[in-house]
Amino acid sequence: MPRNVCLPMCKLLKNKDGNITILFAVLLIVLFGFTGLVVDIGGMYLNRLHLFEVGQIIRDARFNETLAIDHSENPEATLNDIADTYAILNGLDESQVSVDYYQTKLTETERNYELDINLTDTYDCVFIKIFGIDTQTINVTIHGTSTAAKSPRIWAPGRK
Repeated sequence: MPRNVCLPMCKLLKNKDGNITILFAVLLIVLFGFTGLVVDIGGMYLNRLHLFEVGQIIRDARFNETLAIDHSENPEATLNDIADTYAILNGLDESQVSVDYYQTKLTETERNYELDINLTDTYDCVFIKIFGIDTQTINVTIHGTSTAAKSPRIWAPGRK
């Protein structure tokens, strides 16, 4: 390298006053950035866990309401009513819950079905708003059947 290019660089490198302050400021900004990111991701995860817990409660509630579902003229509407009731009891709105009902078997003594419980919620971001993301939609789908994991050990009308 020519000497005239190297000389200003040597002067710059010899003058080390304030470099630690700049390094500390940059490090602090990066630390706050990671902390903000962790807060948003953690909030989304906690929101998802809450939705999952409410979905499990709704899925298990169908065992408490088996007679109402089995003897209903419209079991899908009955399941939607049950899901709405348990969602409201657990702090969700009716519009955040939907139930997809699929009847797999219907006889005089037996009704088998599968269901998908869909829960949605929105998370209001705190830190990620800097990047233009104001809200994040969180979706949870829980699958269920009229028997626990299609176990032959659970009694149902028509089974021996």
